Amino acid sequence: MRTATTAAPATTTPARPRRTGASLARSLPLLLAVLVAGVTGCSDADDSGNVAFDAGFTVPDAAGTIGDTGAGGGNEDTGPEDTGPEDTGPEDTGPEDAGPEDTGPEDMGPEDTGPTVECPAESAACEQNGLCTAVGDQCIAASNEDCLPSTGCKQNGQCSADAGVCKALTDDDCLKSVICQFEGLCTAQDGFCTALSNSDCQLSKQCEDLGNCSAQDGVCIAATDADCEGANLCKNEGKCDAGGFGNCIAGSDADCESSDNCKVFGECSVLDGAICGPADDADCQQSDNCKNPGFKACKKDGDICVPTGS
Repeated sequence: MRTATTAAPATTTPARPRRTGASLARSLPLLLAVLVAGVTGCSDADDSGNVAFDAGFTVPDAAGTIGDTGAGGGNEDTGPEDTGPEDTGPEDTGPEDAGPEDTGPEDMGPEDTGPTVECPAESAACEQNGLCTAVGDQCIAASNEDCLPSTGCKQNGQCSADAGVCKALTDDDCLKSVICQFEGLCTAQDGFCTALSNSDCQLSKQCEDLGNCSAQDGVCIAATDADCEGANLCKNEGKCDAGGFGNCIAGSDADCESSDNCKVFGECSVLDGAICGPADDADCQQSDNCKNPGFKACKKDGDICVPTGS
């Protein structure tokens, strides 16, 4: 026979009260403290169930803020303070002109004080050499106009200014000069007038008078008997021989007898020194001078003939 079993009354577990947001907020600091205590160390909970923490441990308060509970001051956020990027670049003070100060052009050359000498037209340097223009402390030939009036131009053909002096630079300079007309120096060379050809010499007065009709080493000389025979020196003084080292000399009595001086002065014989003169009284007595009605006779006195008186 079955015996009816009486069921034990069911035990009902009281429902756990539901945590609200406010209660969770109050519990959160404690929960965090318990979790941290497991890491950093803590002492056992006391009889009231509160957890005892080591000194210096920071416990969050009810608002969730961590405070300092120990003597050491607890953990403090000492992270780098964010002050934002610091501009350490060069300070912009605007463009600066570091170049040399512009004080305007400065003349560092020698002071121009003008000429320190005078070169008057009547001075010897100007009249003779054409040094008529004052430059600094010197008188120079600055142009052909300085040279042309000078004695050097007229005499020596130095009619062209070059490097501050007058020179013979062209044949025209020489052709109008005295040394061309008289000495045959009619060709310009190296600033001077020279005789470069016989034609230079043959136009000259010295060719006509002295027989210097041949050019040699830039001058004119009597190089041949022909040069001398056509010269006035042969006709007048009997110097018709070109044996005198570029000069005409009396080479024989025949040269002297054909001369004008033999007829007039009795210089009809060659004497020492290759000149013509009276060799004796006979040379004198045939001369025109000795035939003067006022003279009784003529005689030789040294190299000349002299009258003996009336």
